[in-house]
Amino acid sequence: MKEMVNRILNAMVAHEPESLPMADTYTAMENVKAAALPMMACFRVFTGIRQMGMVFADPVQNSVFFYADMDENGNDTLLYARYVMEEGRIAELEVNLIRARGDAGFQYSPNEVKDIPESWLKPIPEGQRCTRDELLAVADYIYTGKAKQFPYPIADDCFLMENGGMVKENPDYAEAMWGSDAAKLPRTKEGLVCIPGDVMPLVSQQPGRALVVDEEQGVICLWGTIDGYVVPYVESHETSSCFVPTEAVAMHMDNTLKGDKMKGKALIRPQKATVLQTELFRFYGGKLHGQHRLNQIQAIGARFPWED
Repeated sequence: MKEMVNRILNAMVAHEPESLPMADTYTAMENVKAAALPMMACFRVFTGIRQMGMVFADPVQNSVFFYADMDENGNDTLLYARYVMEEGRIAELEVNLIRARGDAGFQYSPNEVKDIPESWLKPIPEGQRCTRDELLAVADYIYTGKAKQFPYPIADDCFLMENGGMVKENPDYAEAMWGSDAAKLPRTKEGLVCIPGDVMPLVSQQPGRALVVDEEQGVICLWGTIDGYVVPYVESHETSSCFVPTEAVAMHMDNTLKGDKMKGKALIRPQKATVLQTELFRFYGGKLHGQHRLNQIQAIGARFPWED
């Protein structure tokens, strides 16, 4: 099933959607909009493949998920996609293109796709691999609101990734949002704070289905719908915006938008928005070892076309 990944990407770079083996009737969407392949931007704009990310396969659902840093006439574009095979042909193709931080909500690191953390690459130790049913049980806790707190521990090497790379927060922002606990978190050589992985059930997240369950790699690919606001993001180095879920807006506004750093700033007004989120989790040995969010901001109330 994974062999189709290169074929799809090469068809995009060659601008040849007709070269792909599609089912007689197929489901396809680009950035959550249904479209036939010849109408998609991804078959018109790419000039090369800069770097592949990871690929996950589910032989039960005949589905594959992958992400990559694509070249768009000299610019980075983060692509993530999922397809379903039926009798050797593509029956379902979902493509998402993220071109800027404004598309993603905040973190946007397509050029870090090649820097995959070791926690995603190291083999699962003998006897610690989960069955499909066990992985689905873990997934059930994440987006269904089944538990107020995720019932499994987070491994020490599990750090949050978002849109291609590890989340690295400005120390001032981290302290404002997490208080004294931020001082205990590891930092990059540039002094940015690395945020540990975590599962935070939100009321606004809608129950989702597991799009891909890769038992060999211990990875679950899920979707969720998050309502919230695009709000100002102001630090000493930057005045921009970020997406914040509804439940966290008051904390963000109260904790970070205050003091002298606000003087003379032109700020975006808080505006409602919805993030359609695809999220990868790596789980084995009773612990969460990896978390990678791939976010796409849409107008408030947006939903996936195949959502019930």
